[in-house]
Amino acid sequence: MSKDLVVLFEKKRQKMERAFRKTSLSQQGWTLSDIPQCLFANMYRGARTILEQRGLLSPREKHENGAAWAFWAEEPETNGRKK
Repeated sequence: MSKDLVVLFEKKRQKMERAFRKTSLSQQGWTLSDIPQCLFANMYRGARTILEQRGLLSPREKHENGAAWAFWAEEPETNGRKK
């Protein structure tokens, strides 16, 4: 799934470039290389929200400090390798 996401992101690169050129961000000191990280973070947050709404991801829990996050578990590594 990670590779599919990479392919999609690469496929949309030219569209990102065109959209960037239509903004005034470059006049504010931003460069095109600044934008993909922001787009990726927003894409991730949007996808997570939709997956939570559809019941495919557990919703984040609000903790005492006000932060909302979900716990996840991975199998421990054995001899430097995951099981």
